Amino acid sequence: MGQFVQLQATPAALEALRTGLTSYGPAAGDPAWLVGGVWLATRGARLLATAAVDVLADGQVARPLCLHSPSELVEQIAADLPDIIGRLRSRGSDLSFGPPPSLPPAPTLKPWPAAPYFMAVLVRAYRRQAAINHIACGLLFRSEAGRHLLISTDPHSLALVFSEEMDLVERYEADCEVLSLDRYLARCSG
Repeated sequence: MGQFVQLQATPAALEALRTGLTSYGPAAGDPAWLVGGVWLATRGARLLATAAVDVLADGQVARPLCLHSPSELVEQIAADLPDIIGRLRSRGSDLSFGPPPSLPPAPTLKPWPAAPYFMAVLVRAYRRQAAINHIACGLLFRSEAGRHLLISTDPHSLALVFSEEMDLVERYEADCEVLSLDRYLARCSG
């Protein structure tokens, strides 16, 4: 037995991406395929994909993919700061933080084809002791025109893997279970 760690995203945000992705772009990163965040735009909203850290009951560090609006992300950071400051002070740190930062505006985004496309959720399995944990770590988009877009957490850092290069997408996909959004949502509710 193991845990299933879900994406940190609302079903509404996932549904909007499944049918309405219009553009995307990296927040920043070096090398270009390993970034801190990825902007995803739909007809009605902009979301920022980032990685989270979740320590599971067996001690494994899981890195699920998160999708937040910019205001939700700033609210999350503001909510986390008191706990972070408290833990630092309990260890003798006198580091201080100002108010939560505001996010810079999204860069110019690259258009995604309006033609039909498929969106899948990537789930990576990790064996830990006698259990296998499954972590929802990414999204994969495939257009009928042959374009691919991978946005997934890096298994070893808080960076995201962001690529349209078929070789990298295929290597990454080979290590994951690929679920349609409907199958993913059914697994979350089951």
